[in-house]
Amino acid sequence: MLNKFTILGMITIIFGCNSSKVTFIVKTSPETNQVTIAGNHYNLGDWNPSKVPLNKIDKSTFQITLEFPKESSIEYKFTQGSWANEELNNEGKIPGNHKFIVNKDTTIKHTVTEWGKVNIVSKVTGNIKYHRDFYSSELDNYRDIIVWLPPSYNTNIDKHYPVLYLHDGQNVFNPSTSFLGIDWQLDETATKLIAKGKLKEIIMVGINNTEDRTNEYSPMHNGQK
Repeated sequence: MLNKFTILGMITIIFGCNSSKVTFIVKTSPETNQVTIAGNHYNLGDWNPSKVPLNKIDKSTFQITLEFPKESSIEYKFTQGSWANEELNNEGKIPGNHKFIVNKDTTIKHTVTEWGKVNIVSKVTGNIKYHRDFYSSELDNYRDIIVWLPPSYNTNIDKHYPVLYLHDGQNVFNPSTSFLGIDWQLDETATKLIAKGKLKEIIMVGINNTEDRTNEYSPMHNGQK
């Protein structure tokens, strides 16, 4: 009969074979006091830019080792603790996500020569209303709400409109607040379709996410509420 220590050892071996360790090494120039990694996995902070700091090895080198299930599709970026100071490419632009498939223990090296936030011109089409620090009684926290109003809203006060609710409100209408500087352009699209008679006038409500985005959207966590 197998004792509990043997069983625990077997479990460790089985699960250990299904994961790999990935070491991220970042060389920075200019020097910085902090580098964080944010990505699409819990161990990467679920895109929270301040949650997973790298260890400072010397004045320009940062490193961290994380474990992921094999065959995981990983996407990530580096910041200085916030999206206001993320890595830029050699042209001073925001690069796309780094991507790789986990299949074995490996080391990935990056060099970052510029940090910052690209200045993006705010371009919003139509009548937008902002409701700051809206309180959610279900989640017991606050967030901003962005409301797009149809063309006839201010002149036809007796008209009723269908409402479209949208998660990730930062990304819906305004490129200056969107994740990668490119919004979903629902304001421009709705304006064109309404003008052509291909869409009835609607109200669109963008609900901003928070640092607890994954927990709020997941049915296993706050999403149950």
